[in-house]
Amino acid sequence: MNYISSADIFRLVRDALSYINPAPMSHGSRVGYIMGRMLESQGRLEGFEIADMVMMTVFHDIGVYATDDINDRLRYEGRDFIPHSVYGYLFLRNYSPLGETAKPILYHHMDYDKLNAMHVPEMEIASMVNLAEKVDLYSTSLGDQFSLTMFNKMGGTHLSKQALDLMYQAANKYDLVSRIRSLEYKPELESILDYMLFTNADKKKFMEMLIYIIGLQDDLLMRRTMCCASVAMQMCDQLIVEDTLRDYVYYAALVHDIGLIGLPEDADDELYETHITLMNKICAGRLNQKIIDIAAAHHERLDGSGYPKHLKTYQIDQEQKILQIADRAAELMIQKDPAFEPDRVEVMAKILTEADLGKLDKPLVDVFNANYSEISALALKKVRDLTGTTKILNNQYLQLKEEYEKKE
Repeated sequence: MNYISSADIFRLVRDALSYINPAPMSHGSRVGYIMGRMLESQGRLEGFEIADMVMMTVFHDIGVYATDDINDRLRYEGRDFIPHSVYGYLFLRNYSPLGETAKPILYHHMDYDKLNAMHVPEMEIASMVNLAEKVDLYSTSLGDQFSLTMFNKMGGTHLSKQALDLMYQAANKYDLVSRIRSLEYKPELESILDYMLFTNADKKKFMEMLIYIIGLQDDLLMRRTMCCASVAMQMCDQLIVEDTLRDYVYYAALVHDIGLIGLPEDADDELYETHITLMNKICAGRLNQKIIDIAAAHHERLDGSGYPKHLKTYQIDQEQKILQIADRAAELMIQKDPAFEPDRVEVMAKILTEADLGKLDKPLVDVFNANYSEISALALKKVRDLTGTTKILNNQYLQLKEEYEKKE
């Protein structure tokens, strides 16, 4: 599957999170760059291994999107760091290919002497993330008054001496602070990330993680996205769409509404319609263009009344028509109340009316109608499973947070 490169799947996820709020990803990128240079100075890992550690570090504050006032960094990076550390680790462990390799995120705010006393296996990496984060936070807040030497007195207690040695080596070799302030670090970070190597299964899991990222901002949109993807896949199965195009429809369904996470809840119609443009910005140059084209047409209508390009029948291909029907079905089937059970008569009446008016493809709507019971049952099961998965993570979060607080 060459629909996206390993580095670009990371960039796609990072940029989607940045559209919710850019601050944690900007901070994470700087910390990830510092981490990468420290690891290079250590000289023990291959390029792809360093890239994996950098990726994990860039995402080290992902938990704040769920647990904190994202603008109150002083609180969540200071006295109340446990919630985002715990949630971020669980989010990446459950929803990404990182699995247990994300565990340093759980400990990235814990002092070195405590980690050492607890014999935490991830102590070395967690200590490096801890120091890299402190360098960014202190240098950002203190400006020209910042000096790496201010960390010397913390060595062996709050900070790892080994991590400090690596930091000084990296700072001398790469002039870290100056490069970060001048933004020269950005292309260097991208070069580090180009070493990423993911399997197709990894890429798929990252793409599916986008559903949960949507859920960080909007639970209803998360459930509708899952429903849309399920309906679209089953439509493809009924129509015997060949495998590559089926995959394209699936990934288009996963990203088609990703632009909405960058918009306020009270967006008017004109602003709402810009979510297609935002989706294009997030995905352009990363995803295969065919996938983007399918996603970008989900609000087009065969009579030209849709948006953003007002395409007509002859300009819309079968894959785009499938997603249009799946998106409309998901909108009708999934309401704010998670316990809502859609009525077939009501759902199909509206979709059939739009087909009769020449807005949706009539033959494809007929396929959906003929198989509605099977398609809707599986789609709603997928949505219920999704809701159940998020509840499990939230329960894990409460339990692990309580355990962590006892250690503190």
